[in-house]
Amino acid sequence: MAKINVQPGICGLVSDIEVTSDDGMTAQINVETQCPHIKTMAEQVPSVDGYTECFTKYGDGAIALAAKAHCQHGACPVPTAILKGVEVACSLALPKDVTISIEK
Repeated sequence: MAKINVQPGICGLVSDIEVTSDDGMTAQINVETQCPHIKTMAEQVPSVDGYTECFTKYGDGAIALAAKAHCQHGACPVPTAILKGVEVACSLALPKDVTISIEK
């Protein structure tokens, strides 16, 4: 199982993601979020094939396509966080925090 908390930045619409996989191939995705666009996106992909999702070209997977259809902000980190959760839940990557630091 992978649990991810996304503090997305200035919008403040927090997302808590839980990804599980019983067989190491199919990932079940649950997203609790304050963002109506991410909520709709997540409803479109309640589960994905982990291998297909993680080893397809950037932007071609089901998560990316759902984000393209529903996410209103191109820099939203939530779709990527979901994909990282799929990697961990399907044992395709070790859990490691991802950090984006912004200065001006």
